[in-house]
Amino acid sequence: MKKLPLKLLLGVITLLGVVILDGCNCNPCPLGTQVTLPASDATGPDFAGILASFQNETQPHISVSNTIAAQTTTVLTTDVINILASGGDPEGAKAIKIWVEETGFRNPGQQIGPGLLAAPEAEMVITGNPGDKVCTPLRKSFDLKVADHMRNYDRVRLRVFAETVNFNNQSTFSNSITFSTQ
Repeated sequence: MKKLPLKLLLGVITLLGVVILDGCNCNPCPLGTQVTLPASDATGPDFAGILASFQNETQPHISVSNTIAAQTTTVLTTDVINILASGGDPEGAKAIKIWVEETGFRNPGQQIGPGLLAAPEAEMVITGNPGDKVCTPLRKSFDLKVADHMRNYDRVRLRVFAETVNFNNQSTFSNSITFSTQ
């Protein structure tokens, strides 16, 4: 049997743990441990990932991370997709952000975007000073409503990815999941 790389295994375990524990706010660090925030962090975050679940359950779950390849799928304009991002840093994670890059299309052949991303669609940011207890992994979820992005477009392409930020403001990005309407 082939062994999985440790980062990939930890990423999959983190994503599965997020699915199970997402409804519970009992512990600020339900997926991992708290660590004492060091004065500096020379390495970047080690994981950023996304798990997408369709509310109508007509499609299987889709997951990507910084070690799992990008994915593309076709969606309906009525689809609502729960996007669950998780990420971590062994010295403490400062933020997990979910980005959505929108490109609209109008017939015949007009493309609008993708535009510059000004702010994440959803994020969790925590504060801390050296010596404080902080979480090693973080998670954030939100519902991506395809209809909200349709505007006056005939079809739309939504590219979703996660960013994990540590307390030294270093980032690791997941690969993307692209959702396209027909």
